[in-house]
Amino acid sequence: MENETKVRLLYIAAGAAVFTGVVHLILGVAGAYESFAHGTVSPLPPLFTLSAIAILLGAVAFHRGIIAPVYTYVLGSGLMVLMIAAYADWHVLGIAESALNLDERGLGHEHDHDDGHSHDDGHSHDGGHSHDDGHSHDDGHSHDDGHSHDDGHGHDHSHDGPALQVFINHLIDDPVALATKGAEAVAAICFAALAVNEYRR
Repeated sequence: MENETKVRLLYIAAGAAVFTGVVHLILGVAGAYESFAHGTVSPLPPLFTLSAIAILLGAVAFHRGIIAPVYTYVLGSGLMVLMIAAYADWHVLGIAESALNLDERGLGHEHDHDDGHSHDDGHSHDGGHSHDDGHSHDDGHSHDDGHSHDDGHGHDHSHDGPALQVFINHLIDDPVALATKGAEAVAAICFAALAVNEYRR
């Protein structure tokens, strides 16, 4: 790889990583303040803040030569992939949520993957009507009435369909997530290319 190409990739990777780090730091601090103000607990603000700190520490370590460039590239690419995977798991897969029993601890995402409705979406599931109201439940109306879960960012999402499509829908509906995940993907690719180049030297 030519030195000019290497420098360009490094600048692109660093810029994208710093961008997503700054955004996550803002989200982490704002989320922590909101949780404190409302007396609620969420695992997201600490995770956002930790990811931002990890990016900052990586940048400082690389700049001061504390970590060899190849390790910085590998760790940087790995962190970016991890952040994308964490987003996908939180919003779509729910693996960590289930494994850590976050719902039982009141820290879960509180969404229903089966019917696309939130357990906390502001709509009563009985609508204030008795179930014995003289109306058949098979009245031609689908129980999936277009209400999807509110993920706390002011966006409604449906969890019907393939996981990849749900993931894409989340990104399309959330410009901030789309920007940060896009930046993380770009940074991951650039860091990986730089790491491969270092190994081949």
